[in-house]
Amino acid sequence: MGFRGYAVEPNDAMREEGMRQGKTTERFRWSAGSAERTGLPEKCVDWVLMASSFHWTQPQLALAEFHRILRPGVSLRCCGTRATWKAATCTCVLKRESSRSFQPDPSLLRFQQVHAGRRQDPGQYGHFENVIFMEAPHLEVMDKDRYLGAWRSVNDIQAQAGPERFARILQAIEDEIRTLDAVPVPYKTRAWTVQAK
Repeated sequence: MGFRGYAVEPNDAMREEGMRQGKTTERFRWSAGSAERTGLPEKCVDWVLMASSFHWTQPQLALAEFHRILRPGVSLRCCGTRATWKAATCTCVLKRESSRSFQPDPSLLRFQQVHAGRRQDPGQYGHFENVIFMEAPHLEVMDKDRYLGAWRSVNDIQAQAGPERFARILQAIEDEIRTLDAVPVPYKTRAWTVQAK
């Protein structure tokens, strides 16, 4: 689209992959950093974009940093596409696994993650105004390999469950979908656009 700017990524492997895929353009300078500490100069950009990652930030610190690097009156957009993962079979798997713990672990149900988006409104911390919120559901139909691959990438459950428990969850999900030809997965995309004060 002809834009130029900065690509800030905290994960070394993901940054290297981004650089590899984007090697045909020199319009973007890649650097190590995070939403909370980009390492960019003050008031150096006209637009900040985060896609499917704002939920991993410490919102107050990240939004203060975005405000610092944005020129006044220009935009921040946060966009998250999340699988609602409400297929009954997989919800049952997570409930079963949660009940095996010595202590209940309701976080494995991802309920808080699924509904966290509204609480992460970037306009609530005072640096931004003119909030526009958009939300749209859509359905992805996946083959079994892609569906299991999506579950393998679910970092929050992986971190909470640990390797052995997460392997049991994946095996149970694989067992549940064994007879299916395809898996319909409901997603919900939420996006906020705000202006720097």
